[in-house]
Amino acid sequence: MLALVVEDDDRAAGLLRLQLEDDGLDVMRARDAQTGLRLAREHQPNVITLDLLLPDTDGGHFLSALKEDEAIRAIPVVIISIVADQRKWLTLGAAHVLQKPVDRQALTAALAALGLASKTREAA
Repeated sequence: MLALVVEDDDRAAGLLRLQLEDDGLDVMRARDAQTGLRLAREHQPNVITLDLLLPDTDGGHFLSALKEDEAIRAIPVVIISIVADQRKWLTLGAAHVLQKPVDRQALTAALAALGLASKTREAA
């Protein structure tokens, strides 16, 4: 299973990578929205984690563009951001909204709710 991390901050992206890999996912990263959308189309990840504050646009534009694209609109998006209004983003199509710094258990629970929990981790 593949996760796409759309995050411009190297430290935050590194922490997410470690948590997602520990949950059994392969991880690729995009530092900006345009690259994220391109990688989503090319690789069809099982989940996208999205920071709302990106250098080329905000996460809202990314989420809108993703939901308007028939080829990738079904990919679940987990927003992980400092500025996360849960109700607003769930209404706009996010699967889950988590606050930074992300709690490891909350991320694992969000992945499990999407059917992406690691079999190895569950057995451990």
